[in-house]
Amino acid sequence: SAIESCLTNKKIAWKAAIEILHDMISDGLRPSVKTFNVVLEICRAAQQREKGMEVLKLMKDRNVPLDEDTEKLAKSLLLSTSSDTFSDMFRNYMLNRKHANPQDDSKKD
Repeated sequence: SAIESCLTNKKIAWKAAIEILHDMISDGLRPSVKTFNVVLEICRAAQQREKGMEVLKLMKDRNVPLDEDTEKLAKSLLLSTSSDTFSDMFRNYMLNRKHANPQDDSKKD
């Protein structure tokens, strides 16, 4: 996909990946968790942690369910981000998700 091709040039690709993600949403598409994960991975690889946290917030705002890969990427971003606002928001999101859906941890696709 166009987003996956952004992995090849990490220095500028994060901008393109985020732009493509927003274009998909503007066009009425519902990007999957896998699409969001690719964007998160690009942000992580390009050391754009704040942008990655913004993508996580977008996932939350759009009620995109997280999977195991999302949680690993989020933890990686949280460990390296300097933004208390995004970090606190995502920690709270994860805690609320676990409390609201404790059975989700046992489900595998």
